[in-house]
Amino acid sequence: MSIRHNTEGIVLASNLDTTETRNDLKNATLEKLVEEGKALINVQNWWFGNGSFAGIKPELIKKVLYKSENGISSGWLKGDSNHSEFMNSLTPLLKLMYPIWNAVYKMSDAEFAGSVWGQKGITKSDLKSSLSSDGNAVNNSVWSLMKDGKINYSLVGSWDILNVQKTANAKSFFIVPELRANDPYLQAPGFWSYLINVRNIQAVPDRKQAFKEFLKCVFSNDAYFEYFKSDAKVPFVKAAQEAVEAKQNVAAQAIREEFRNFIKELGWVKKDEGSDKEVADVNSFLTEYKKSIQPYDVLTKYVNQQSTWGKDGYKATDPQNPLDPSYIISHDKWNQQPIEGILSQEDTTKLNESFGDGLPLKNALATIFNTTMSNIELSPERHWLINNNLLRVDAKTNEPVYLMKDPENPGLLKYRSIINSGDKKEGFHMRLVEKLIFGVDGDNTKEAFLNRLTNIVRSDDANQQISALIEKSVKDAKEFAQGVLKSFPKENTPEYTTYQENLKKAITLYLNDYLNDAKIRAKGQELLDGSPMLNAKGEATKYTKVQVIDRYNEYDRTFAINKLFDVLTSEKSLEDNGLGVFKTQEGIINNYNPQYGDVWGAWNEQTMGNLEFLKDIQANNEQEFKKAIEEKLNTQFKTLVEKVNKSDVGVTLDWGKIQSK
Repeated sequence: MSIRHNTEGIVLASNLDTTETRNDLKNATLEKLVEEGKALINVQNWWFGNGSFAGIKPELIKKVLYKSENGISSGWLKGDSNHSEFMNSLTPLLKLMYPIWNAVYKMSDAEFAGSVWGQKGITKSDLKSSLSSDGNAVNNSVWSLMKDGKINYSLVGSWDILNVQKTANAKSFFIVPELRANDPYLQAPGFWSYLINVRNIQAVPDRKQAFKEFLKCVFSNDAYFEYFKSDAKVPFVKAAQEAVEAKQNVAAQAIREEFRNFIKELGWVKKDEGSDKEVADVNSFLTEYKKSIQPYDVLTKYVNQQSTWGKDGYKATDPQNPLDPSYIISHDKWNQQPIEGILSQEDTTKLNESFGDGLPLKNALATIFNTTMSNIELSPERHWLINNNLLRVDAKTNEPVYLMKDPENPGLLKYRSIINSGDKKEGFHMRLVEKLIFGVDGDNTKEAFLNRLTNIVRSDDANQQISALIEKSVKDAKEFAQGVLKSFPKENTPEYTTYQENLKKAITLYLNDYLNDAKIRAKGQELLDGSPMLNAKGEATKYTKVQVIDRYNEYDRTFAINKLFDVLTSEKSLEDNGLGVFKTQEGIINNYNPQYGDVWGAWNEQTMGNLEFLKDIQANNEQEFKKAIEEKLNTQFKTLVEKVNKSDVGVTLDWGKIQSK
């Protein structure tokens, strides 16, 4: 049994205010917004793309991977009875992608300069990043364009609403409009639930009572409100929504009043209309506030655009050598320019001299695994997975060693819990080893790691802490490699000495990739900490700019989550002066299919967001582009279906077996 706790969803973020956006959307569709160069839509991520697909014929979403009369099948397979309808439903989705692909890969420079994107100062590189399967790269590119006013709209998950307001200057949020006339965007329902094991039905009375008390606490209005404040999660039950909204309004009023008093203290006041009373001049303060901190964004904007995955377009002299000089990212790449009135030439020179050369993740891991650039990958199509063929195999079980439960070798058990993920028979994700060795997952925990490194860089013993971090990472990497690799150099041999030298070099270079970004952040924080906020008369106040930023962020966040609440609970259409009516598919996207995880890879990384595949498509029009996508999806899902048909898991859960365990 499960109890649904909250509501999440995908919404349309806009850098226009509510009135402007509502007027713009009255006759708009996603297709039209893309054609006009106003929006970039991340359909290559299946979590966003499935809403475009399901809106045409909702029942097809259950046929992505399902049990047919002839075994496991998929509507993406050419021989499947649903294939024709799948391709019909794919057409409007590709309307959001083809114009971008065509602009990046088919337009001449002159044609692009005259396009709706070129005329706004958007580059082909910007558009190419928006096609990637790397969610961070997509967000960095699209949100940067929104912040600069070059586009107005993007789709965001409710979990990113706070980020998109800060990073992309999003001002309003609406329900996602139609794909095209009469073809709605119908997203999968997003939420999480508490799962209660059915064995507790037969539990002793005290255990049952404990569960009741626990659930009462979890689903209380106070608990909902605290969770809403901390993580912007909207309750699922309407009564709880109303209770949280009431509490939030009270809290918001108190914060609003406190912030207005703070503004008045800084001298930003005006006469109230119709009286002589002085009130806080919020708009004037915000205008000057944003001007005063805007230059500091220059120091950190580049940081948010970085990826630690690898580099495109580099031709190595020795392409199989992960430490070939042409793979190394020169420290010059991070160079900053002086910023008038903020970053002097002297400070700029010192900062630039502190940067070190960098190295992409895949190269660092190839060095750790003592292999080549091609051998580290499971395949070119699944380049994010490390090949299990590199691992030792147990003679008894014929399984990769990290899957063994070996009580005599406890050192391997910690690796088992970390890298036993994904397709265990073939490979495991590079990010999992990155997390083990470096303490960071570049897809999910990069921000926390950068904050940690920024604090290290700003400390009095920065060099010692950085050296200690490198040494620990080298030690962990060598332990890992010795424990799991099929081939590892013997100690006291020239090969072992070379391996140790290369290992330290690779890890130092890879950490530089993060440390250089941390040094830029540290300089920005240092300048903010030492810079006083000016009052309305232009005089220095007792507050530093970082203190004012903290006050403003608290104020801004309060109203940011109000906007989230409004859009996820919206029941009014644009015509009724609302934000749109929030609707979702009837069932969860995976239909309780334990094999569904591989669908994401087949769609995201291998097809729709596979930049190498997209670059190689030979198409002169939209129909030919669609044909290439059809062939690729057929190939990927054929492999997936064959794998599932050979397994004993199937595509449905046997709840009877689960309950008996």
